[in-house]
Amino acid sequence: MKTLTVALLMTSWAFASDLTRGNHVDATVRDTSALYEDPEVCARVTEIGSKIVAASGNENGVQFRFYVLNNPDVTTFSAPNGWVYVTTGLLRPLRSEDELAAM
Repeated sequence: MKTLTVALLMTSWAFASDLTRGNHVDATVRDTSALYEDPEVCARVTEIGSKIVAASGNENGVQFRFYVLNNPDVTTFSAPNGWVYVTTGLLRPLRSEDELAAM
């Protein structure tokens, strides 16, 4: 029965829209991770991310949202439909904005 339940969940996930999947991932991230509250750092990450989106052309018109997670892990990840997360663990060792943009 457990295998059938997992298969049904995977099937419904496969047919869900990017918006639905992105919203689900964002809700999960927010339930399990604390957002970093420094407005200056968050604004800078959003500014850099927005420049990258503008340079990419963003032909589908996706509205990207950038968040900093208060987490020591050195990582960044994204979810469907424009959710982008960067951790404080990734930001701390960076020496320049170009290094962040390369992530």
